[in-house]
Amino acid sequence: MPLDQTRRSHVDDTNLLVRRAADMGRLGAWSWDFGAGRIHCSRESSAILGLRPGRDPTPAQARACFAPEHRRNLLGAFLDCARAGTPFDVEAQVRHPAGARTWVRIIGEPEWNGMGTVVRMQGALQDITPAKRAQEQLLESRRELASLMDNLPGMAYRCSNAPRWPLQFASDRALELTGYRAADLVAGRPAFGDLVHPGDAQRVWDQVQQSVRQHQRFNVTYRIRCRDGREKWVWEQGCGVFDADGTLRFVEGLILDVTFAKRIEAELNALNQTLEDRVRERTAQLESANAELEAFAYSIAHDLRAPMTAMAGFARVLQESLPALEGRSAHYLRRIIGNVAQMSDMTDALLSLARLTGVDVEPAEVDIGELAANALAPLQEQEPQRAIVAAIQPRLRVRGDRRLLQQLLANLVGNAWKFSRTRDVVNIEVGSSGVQDGYRAFFVRDRGVGFDMAHAANLFGAFRRLHGAGEFEGTGIGLALVRKIVQRHGGRVWADAQPGAGATIHFTLPEAAGPPLGRLDVDLQAS
Repeated sequence: MPLDQTRRSHVDDTNLLVRRAADMGRLGAWSWDFGAGRIHCSRESSAILGLRPGRDPTPAQARACFAPEHRRNLLGAFLDCARAGTPFDVEAQVRHPAGARTWVRIIGEPEWNGMGTVVRMQGALQDITPAKRAQEQLLESRRELASLMDNLPGMAYRCSNAPRWPLQFASDRALELTGYRAADLVAGRPAFGDLVHPGDAQRVWDQVQQSVRQHQRFNVTYRIRCRDGREKWVWEQGCGVFDADGTLRFVEGLILDVTFAKRIEAELNALNQTLEDRVRERTAQLESANAELEAFAYSIAHDLRAPMTAMAGFARVLQESLPALEGRSAHYLRRIIGNVAQMSDMTDALLSLARLTGVDVEPAEVDIGELAANALAPLQEQEPQRAIVAAIQPRLRVRGDRRLLQQLLANLVGNAWKFSRTRDVVNIEVGSSGVQDGYRAFFVRDRGVGFDMAHAANLFGAFRRLHGAGEFEGTGIGLALVRKIVQRHGGRVWADAQPGAGATIHFTLPEAAGPPLGRLDVDLQAS
């Protein structure tokens, strides 16, 4: 191949590469020889301006391609270059015939003649619409971020992980929080770490470092000293930000003013302390009153026993020495003997109730089913003629005082036996209905006469009876004892019944491996 042809081929290839690069970069060339009436535009420049390729526009036609609001600035740049040789680099919008607009960057520089006069301008034209849109989106994101920061309830920050916490960024809420402008804190006038209360600084540092080492979010509450000298409590939540290789870049987070919440917390703590003191004082008073009441009840019951014994003895002497006594006199004497016996039983019950409060609970593993069977056996021996169906669940294990629980089952099983007297068959069921929070619920059920639940509130009170003394014997103290025994074990007791359909007494006791038992004094007066 001849040398000239080789050179032409090389030039053609170079020109082709330049045109391809210009197309891909949306870059075109232009020139304006002042002696000519038109501006020469490359194919790329014509496409960018929306002109027909191969047709050079006049200056007026080229100027008309741009948005009206940009024409003045663009004309000024051209005139400065033409008159004073000032190069220019400006951005402007191109307005296309269909109404669309694109952003272009126009670069121009002068060409001089030998006399020092600008006779020509040339330069480049580039479509920068994608970059301009990205810039606008970035600006909009920054505006949104700034608006978000302003609406946060505290100061957002980014800082280096150093003892004085040098800030790299702080939101405008810094002024409200600290009294210092965000720009001053970022410039270290002062460093944020200088505002942290000396009594809290080491604790804050240690807690943040521990969380950062573990790549965890941290929460810390501490005090800061503001510009006006005030002290504030703040709550900070943040985390470390790391590179892909695990290198810590910085720490960022949010700091809120919680001074008001801290003040309320302190007031509540003070109020709680006052209430606790008052509760302790009131408890001591109640314990003293209960002790006095127990001693009084015991004293009454004990002191009444001697005169009642004497009355009963003299009444029997009279009954034996006057065998012919009849009519009203005999009736009165029988009434005296009966009432003295009833009063004696009530005195014994009152003594039992008084003694129960001061008895220490000695916990051990106990089988409620075994205690129920022990309570039922003597009742069957006393009245062997009565038919009985007893259903006692096996392995009803609890932890409690065996003596007290035996007394509890004796009362409940005894009541079930007594109030089933009008039935042909005595049906008694003892079992458990489940466990909750370490306490097992038990029940003793019968199919006796039952009672109206409208009177259930009086059921566990001392000397309260739902049936007349003429119907069923008793002092009315049994269920009061049941309630106290259950309370001594930390449990509770309740009942459900229906007249003519029987009654069920429910109670809870600690499981064999349940919560610890403690001494619990109960109020005799409330029984």
